[in-house]
Amino acid sequence: MKLLRWLVTLAPVEGTVKNVCLLASNVVFVVGSALIFALLVRHWWLPTVSSLHTQLNFLFDTCQQDLGGICSFPTANISLVTAYGERVFTPGTAYSIVVDLTLVDCLENKHVGLFLTTLRLFGDRGNQLVAFARSSMFRHRAGIFQTLRRFVFLPFYLIGWTNEVEPLRLEFASQYYEKPGDPAVTLLVELQNKVVVVESAELSIEAQFGFVQSFLHYWPLTSAFFLFITVLACLGGVSMLYWTQKSAVYVFHRLEERASVRKVRREEAAAVERVRNELVKEELPECPSVSSIPGWDVTPNEIRRRHAGKDRRKGERSTV
Repeated sequence: MKLLRWLVTLAPVEGTVKNVCLLASNVVFVVGSALIFALLVRHWWLPTVSSLHTQLNFLFDTCQQDLGGICSFPTANISLVTAYGERVFTPGTAYSIVVDLTLVDCLENKHVGLFLTTLRLFGDRGNQLVAFARSSMFRHRAGIFQTLRRFVFLPFYLIGWTNEVEPLRLEFASQYYEKPGDPAVTLLVELQNKVVVVESAELSIEAQFGFVQSFLHYWPLTSAFFLFITVLACLGGVSMLYWTQKSAVYVFHRLEERASVRKVRREEAAAVERVRNELVKEELPECPSVSSIPGWDVTPNEIRRRHAGKDRRKGERSTV
C-alpha cells in the first residue's frame, strides 16, 4: 500500500486516470481473447458433423408380370447434407462407414448363401466418387445351440435388450477422407440379391478423432476451461511484463525529473547566495531617516562588518 501511494504521488492525476483506463482495457482484451479463442478452437479443429446414425429404407421394383415379388436389387438412398445445410463429411478428417444388417430367421435367408452389398458415394453433379463392396451371409445356428441361446437370453428378449438374430456388421471404410474439391452429397446402399429378407438396417458414419480432437469432443467443458486458462496465462504473462516495464520506465523518468528539479533549485539558490555576497555598499538602499531607530537597520551584518573594516583602515592611514 505504501508503494502504491508513493507511485500515485509521483504521477499527475491526468496520467493516473489514463493509465488506469489503459490497464482496464488491457484486462478486458486479455479475458475476451482467451474466451473467444477457447470457443473458436472447437469450430476450427472439430468437424461440423461428428457422427451420423440413420435407418436404411430399402426400395425395389415389383414384378408386374408376376403380380408381385422383387424384380430389382433393394437399394437405400441417403442424403449427406443435413437440414441446416451442413455436409456430413469434412475434408481432412477420417471417417468410418459401417452398415448393420439384421436378417430375418427364415428359410429364404438360410438358403441364400453368400450375397454382396455395395456402397457408393456421389457428388453434386451425380458423378460417382467412390464405391465399396462387402460380402456376407446369414449366420444360422443348429437347433440345440439356438434353443440354449433362447433359454439363456430369454430375460433380455422379453425386455428388448437383444434380438434373436445378431446383425451383420459390414465395415465399408475405416479411414475415408473427403476430397476437398468434390464433396459427397449422396450415399447409396444396394443389396445385390433379390431373395434376402432384411428386417432392419442402420448406417453409421463416425469421425475418427486424434488425441486432441477426442479431448475437445468428449470433454467439452473441461477442454474449454483448459484452453481458457492456458491462453489467459500466456496473454496475462505478456501483459504483465509490458506493464512492469512501462511502470519501471515511468517511475525512472519521474525520479529523474525530480532530481533535475532539485538540482536546478540548488543551483539557483547558490547563484542567489553568490550575488548577495558580492553586493557593495553603493548598491544597497540608504534609509537615513530610520538609521537611528533600533531594529530598523536594514544593512546585512556581513556588509556592515566589511564597511566597518574599511573605515578602520582609513582612520589608521589618516593617523599616519
